[in-house]
Amino acid sequence: MLPVLVSISDWIRYLCGIQLTGPMKSITKQEAQEFKDRWKFVNDFIAHQIRNTPAEIKLQQLSAMFIVGQSRSPVFLAEEQEVRNRWRLLKQKANV
Repeated sequence: MLPVLVSISDWIRYLCGIQLTGPMKSITKQEAQEFKDRWKFVNDFIAHQIRNTPAEIKLQQLSAMFIVGQSRSPVFLAEEQEVRNRWRLLKQKANV
């Protein structure tokens, strides 16, 4: 029976046989190879998901990452204020 997993990271830890409790122990070469094989499976799964993600979703994700990255930049904030000032000036001159 599979355990109830609450997040993707829990699922990956379960799939890879990672237990976060208890002291670390030495592993055999066979256990190390099994560990590597499980991580290869995870990496292949992620690569498969990325390959099969529609371009529209990828662009949305890229846009979101760009917005988050730019929103933290003081230069971006200054440029944004400059653009807002220009729009305000244009609206005033157009009497809008």
